[in-house]
Amino acid sequence: RSIQRKGGRAIFVELDLDARPAEIARALAGKQVTLLVNNAGTMGGQVGRTLRVNLCGPTALTLALLPSLRACKGGGRIVNVGSSSHLRAADVRLSAVDASVDRSLAAYAQSKLGLMHLSLLLRDACENEHITVCDCHPGIVWTPMLRNFYGERLCSLLQRCGAASRLFRTPDQGAATVLCACLEPAAALTDHRMRARRRDDLKRGANYWVNCQRDSGRAASPESRDR
Repeated sequence: RSIQRKGGRAIFVELDLDARPAEIARALAGKQVTLLVNNAGTMGGQVGRTLRVNLCGPTALTLALLPSLRACKGGGRIVNVGSSSHLRAADVRLSAVDASVDRSLAAYAQSKLGLMHLSLLLRDACENEHITVCDCHPGIVWTPMLRNFYGERLCSLLQRCGAASRLFRTPDQGAATVLCACLEPAAALTDHRMRARRRDDLKRGANYWVNCQRDSGRAASPESRDR
C-alpha cells in the first residue's frame, strides 16, 4: 500500500519455496524482475528448516528468476542478505531434513556461508551478462527473529538496562546497508572497462556490503573480522 500511495505498482505473490524451481517459475510467469533481494531468514529452529528457508529456498527462487533478470534491459541485480556468522562455518554439511534444534546456530552459519557460495557461482555464471550480484551484512539487528532466539526474559533485561539499543541495530539501520547494495548505480559494476579491472576483486568478495559501504574484499564485518 505504501508503494502504491507513492505512485508505484506492487504485486503480492505467495510462494512455497519448498516447491521445485519450475513451479516457482510458473507462479512468476510474465512478471518482469529487475531486482531480487534474498532476505528470507530463520534461526534457532530445526536444522533442516533453517537450511531450507535460508539457503535452498533463495537458491531455487534465484534460479527460477534468472531468465527474467537476464532479459532486463538495464541490467538485473541480485542482493543476498547474509551475516557475519558465515565466518563460523567451514563448509555446508548439515542435512535439509534434519529435525534437530539448531541451538548453537551452526546451521544458521552454514546457511549464510552457502548463500555466499551461491553469489560466487552466480558471478561466474553471469560474468558476461549485465547482472550484478551483491552480498551484504546488515549488522546484528534487533528483530523479532533475534528476540525470539534470545527469549523474553533476556530480551526484557537487555531493554531495561539499555543494552539492546547499544549492542544492536534497529531494523531501519540494518536495512540501510541492504538499500545501498540495491541502489548503487548499475554503471559502477556493469561498465566493461570497470569489469575488466575489478573481476578478481569481485570474486574475492569486494561486492560485499557492510555499514553502507562496499567492503575492501575481506567480506567480514568489523565485529567479527579479527576473530
